[in-house]
Amino acid sequence: MRRFTRVCCPLEWIWQFPGAARPLLGVAGDLARAATIPLSMETARQLLRTWREAADDLGIEVEPFGDAVLVLGFGSAAGLLCAVPETREGELGLRRQAEARGAGWSVLGASYLSYDRHEFIAMLNDWGWCGDGAPPPWFTHEPWTT
Repeated sequence: MRRFTRVCCPLEWIWQFPGAARPLLGVAGDLARAATIPLSMETARQLLRTWREAADDLGIEVEPFGDAVLVLGFGSAAGLLCAVPETREGELGLRRQAEARGAGWSVLGASYLSYDRHEFIAMLNDWGWCGDGAPPPWFTHEPWTT
């Protein structure tokens, strides 16, 4: 079974933002240009390709965010920033980017560089739905970590 290695979005933190408006996309773009997470270019490209495949299949929204991917509607009202950093400095960079945006963050394992519908649904259920309106129809509200 695949697992992400670290996540920072405790339930009590997520629920501090139930009515918060999502930041403008231009703000996200400005932050993304200003910060990077040390990844190989191919790893960053593959991560984005994988999340775009997941978005198409699952009907969710994702945005490129520097060397990371911002998954909108999950983890916090500002979304959840995820990456596959190759160093501890990369993990810290991901955390700083997420905190600057008010988003949750997750360090993913390399197994998440390929799309597996079941595993991605389990991960998104674990992160929790925080988007506007109803969650996607496949969302069960059942985290895998209990």
